[in-house]
Amino acid sequence: MKKLSIAIWNQFWWSSSNESRQAGKRRIGMIKHQLTVTSLVGRGKNVEASKSIYFLAIFSFAILISCSTKPSTPEGILSKDEMAKVLTEFYLKESKINSLQLNQDSALILFQYYKQQYSQEKNMPDSVIEKSYQYYLDKPADMSEIYDRIIDSLALKEQRAGAAIEKVK
Repeated sequence: MKKLSIAIWNQFWWSSSNESRQAGKRRIGMIKHQLTVTSLVGRGKNVEASKSIYFLAIFSFAILISCSTKPSTPEGILSKDEMAKVLTEFYLKESKINSLQLNQDSALILFQYYKQQYSQEKNMPDSVIEKSYQYYLDKPADMSEIYDRIIDSLALKEQRAGAAIEKVK
């Protein structure tokens, strides 16, 4: 560092005019600052660099934690799979009721009876089903995923029913 400082000092003194000397002083200041920062960074003592690294590490850790935690459904809300199963059963029962060609009032009473029976069979209060349905209605992406599962489930049941009919023939 001494050899470099002497070279810079000589460059400063050999400048021809006052303006050149002022420019030389600025240049010396900048070079000394660069040398100081470089030497401090090399030794790991640069406070700004360590703050930046510390901030980057904390920020990366926060992102990692937020991405890895899986948002869970609140207490008293059915999971997406359970909701898809419930709605699939309800749609199948609704289809059976519609095939009976009852008037609308009778069909509604029969469907309400079925919902009550289903709740008792599965040991699941009707309020949980209603609350879950409202919860997923407020989350369109989740509801879309549930309906995709329902469609897949119904398509699979239709396929199985078609295969069973073919075996009978």
